[in-house]
Amino acid sequence: MTAIRPVVAALLAATLLLSSWWCTSARAYCFSTTCDSKHESCGEDEHGCPIEGEILHWARSCTELWLPTSAEPLPGITREQFTDAAALAS
Repeated sequence: MTAIRPVVAALLAATLLLSSWWCTSARAYCFSTTCDSKHESCGEDEHGCPIEGEILHWARSCTELWLPTSAEPLPGITREQFTDAAALAS
């Protein structure tokens, strides 16, 4: 089993190296906006952050998480309506 550890370590190191090289942009410090730079020209500031569009933010600091307790997909929506909506979204 000790012979496997160097192989696993080498694979992990290679994966981390390749994944860090693969990343094309890191904009965690930028505000997200309504402008989608993949489909339109948003303009950028000196840091590469988008300068056009409205800044996206949470309206409240608290969020809610809904977890179903029954087989019904959403309250007031039938399974067929949910399936149709999911098919349209994909």
